[in-house]
Amino acid sequence: MTESTHWKSLQDNKYLGVADFKPNEEKVVKISRVVSEEIPPKNVKKDVIYFSNYPKPLVANATNCKIISKLLKSAYIESWVGKEIILFADMTVRAP
Repeated sequence: MTESTHWKSLQDNKYLGVADFKPNEEKVVKISRVVSEEIPPKNVKKDVIYFSNYPKPLVANATNCKIISKLLKSAYIESWVGKEIILFADMTVRAP
């Protein structure tokens, strides 16, 4: 069986996204820093999580940050540094 190519993998994206995961794949990553950056194309400030063992950072939304703070038992980003988390692509679709 041939491997399928996600359409987003054809785009040059420097941030971690669904196209970086194979179906049911999980990535164990170690947080190296959390910063606020302007994200193109609208240059809106967002929280960005960098990892010491994965090349692409994650643009984290409020839900991501809430889950991480609950998992790591701290709402303070400084305490997240050096901690490992497991990332996966959530393909949940909800009806309106």
